[in-house]
Amino acid sequence: MSKIEWTDITRNPVKGKCPTGCPYCYARAMYDDHKWNPDIRFMPEVLDNIPKKPCRIFVGSTHELFIYHDWLREIFYRCRQHPDHTYIFLTKQPQELPRWSPFPDNFEVGVSATNRQQYYDALRKLGETIALVKFISFEPLIENIIQRQLSEEHLWRSKGVGGAIIGAMTGRKGKLLKLQNDMYPQLKIEKMDAVGRKYTLLPQLEWVRDIVATADIAGASVFLKDNLYKLAMESPAEDHDLYWEDMANLRQELPKRDQCDQVAGTSEASVTSWGGR
Repeated sequence: MSKIEWTDITRNPVKGKCPTGCPYCYARAMYDDHKWNPDIRFMPEVLDNIPKKPCRIFVGSTHELFIYHDWLREIFYRCRQHPDHTYIFLTKQPQELPRWSPFPDNFEVGVSATNRQQYYDALRKLGETIALVKFISFEPLIENIIQRQLSEEHLWRSKGVGGAIIGAMTGRKGKLLKLQNDMYPQLKIEKMDAVGRKYTLLPQLEWVRDIVATADIAGASVFLKDNLYKLAMESPAEDHDLYWEDMANLRQELPKRDQCDQVAGTSEASVTSWGGR
């Protein structure tokens, strides 16, 4: 099982310390803490070690895959051998998505957007990408990305965005305090639980509300990570849209597989050949 709530399992065919180097990256910190081998290497065989029962598989949870074109062709090929599974790909390089389009029907394609510029880059390139499911991951949410008064739901519909994932930055207290002081003073640090050592840098509640409102009007799914629960509890009575009906759990919907109005028409997509145009 995966600790990432929106997937069943993860598989990482690229090992080593991701060169993207995001300041909030939990995976790079894990490599440092556990003294793992930081050398980048390709291990596609991990994609063959999957359950027989259909499940959701997040490929590349600790690495940016879309910078390795040759390896990505092999990754996509192996994933296509198991059409009963759903494979989830998330990138911070949205400009790479159109070259691999159209994606097979059992692929879900997302772009990480932690700030407003990344958000507009994500919308633009998702609009050029054909996939059955396209989503945006606002994790970690570190600034006010969507302002409700701008009515951006029409952009989501026109680009085929079918889902939003929203989450906070988590980690050790010392690291988060330094990030808060140096880069993110608008975020609030909170302890995640009473016994653990993990903390979170929470975004402002209004930032979350505006993304949820935009997704709802656009007909897209909303998945709120568990690390936002303390934030949502600041005003549970008025923020019923952030919860399931009993208000004991945050909304955690998966993208609607028929949401995108650009559908890959055949499994013989360009990813099966050379993956470029």
